[in-house]
Amino acid sequence: MKVLVKNNDPIKAYKLLNRKLHDENVFVDYKEHEFYKSKGERFREKRKRAISRQRKEKAKREAILKKLETQIIRGNNDRNNKPGRPTNRNKLASTSVSRNTKSKAS
Repeated sequence: MKVLVKNNDPIKAYKLLNRKLHDENVFVDYKEHEFYKSKGERFREKRKRAISRQRKEKAKREAILKKLETQIIRGNNDRNNKPGRPTNRNKLASTSVSRNTKSKAS
């Protein structure tokens, strides 16, 4: 990993180095390996992370479903989609005009 010092500004280079180390989880790895962990402890932590990950994914799926349900409900209550009402008003207007022209011609 390289960090170049530009414009004689070591403080900015230091911040950049810290950001790069943080992005690559170097600090997390260092903290994990600071003390010995037994096999059971590692397994419990792994299971705990998996459970929290699944909860997060479930919440995300439920949010998407809720959003879709509200869109469907709103779509069904739309003014133009009520039963017994034509969906395209232009078709209704064109048919009524054509009826009037036929009746006048006869």
